[in-house]
Amino acid sequence: MIKVEYSYLVNSPVDFVFSYISNPLNDQYWQASCHGVELDEPGAPLGEGSQYAIHFQFLGRDMPFTSVITDYEPFQRYAYETLSGPMHFKGSYRFTPLGHSTQIDWIFESEPGGFFGIIPRSLLKKVLAKQVEGDIARLIGILGAHRAVSNA
Repeated sequence: MIKVEYSYLVNSPVDFVFSYISNPLNDQYWQASCHGVELDEPGAPLGEGSQYAIHFQFLGRDMPFTSVITDYEPFQRYAYETLSGPMHFKGSYRFTPLGHSTQIDWIFESEPGGFFGIIPRSLLKKVLAKQVEGDIARLIGILGAHRAVSNA
């Protein structure tokens, strides 16, 4: 099992941050390896049990998955996991409001099995961590740029 954990702060309110991250359609905008997402029921409210197809490319390999939202507590928690695909993974987010900012605690776990052949898990974890750190920087750039408009 490969497991990575990150905590980071976004300079935006929790409702905005949760709404963006908990919508799988947004993954393709902030995750460099994500090359497309399709909701099973477009237009339906997202929540626990919502399914979607997501396509990644990692280390030169195409990886299509079917995933499901496994936990959806608005402004608090969001989790997902794969139902099918070349390997199993799952992730969970916890959102904590800190004034006008949001702390995000994210855990990602993957069982690559033999999908990557003889590549050592330690190398896979390093590559994944580097990818995730770039994705987090992109996400902070997107969400941290959000500012509430005031008529004051």
